[in-house]
Amino acid sequence: MNRPSCKCEWCGKQFMGSTHGTAKNRWCSEYCRKQLGYSSTCEWCGGVVPYSAKPEQSKVCVECYEGRYADRNQRIINAFTEGEPGWVIAEREGMTASQVLSLVSCYRLRYGMPIPLHRRRNRELWPEIERQWRDGKTAREIADALSISTGNVYAMVQSMRKAGIDLPRRAKVLV
Repeated sequence: MNRPSCKCEWCGKQFMGSTHGTAKNRWCSEYCRKQLGYSSTCEWCGGVVPYSAKPEQSKVCVECYEGRYADRNQRIINAFTEGEPGWVIAEREGMTASQVLSLVSCYRLRYGMPIPLHRRRNRELWPEIERQWRDGKTAREIADALSISTGNVYAMVQSMRKAGIDLPRRAKVLV
């Protein structure tokens, strides 16, 4: 039995269709069905905004979005590449830190931009923490002197030990 040749309504590709009752298949794949069924119209240019997992968030096409925010995005990418923390960039641009990191990630993945992952290891304080720890100061005293939290002091001491720095262990004093 020959199946009729059909043309996909989304991509225009020819495919072998089948009949389900009286309606013919209109798409070559599930992907094309979703693209046609769930895509929307760009609010700025009237173009097609492709289907995404969350259609309510896709109100503007990629071309319009990138064109409108191109200067801002370039400022963010430049600042991030220079080593500026995401939260500082976000504060300046009126965004959240996760929006900045998401934008950087998109540029890294979509465009293959060599944007460095500059997770800074806070090692600038290590020599001072080591000196004060060896002097017998408590984590609270070190934290107050360096304006960081006690938890950060303990985390850095643990990181220093993992890195091979031999810091003396302290016994808990029971009162």
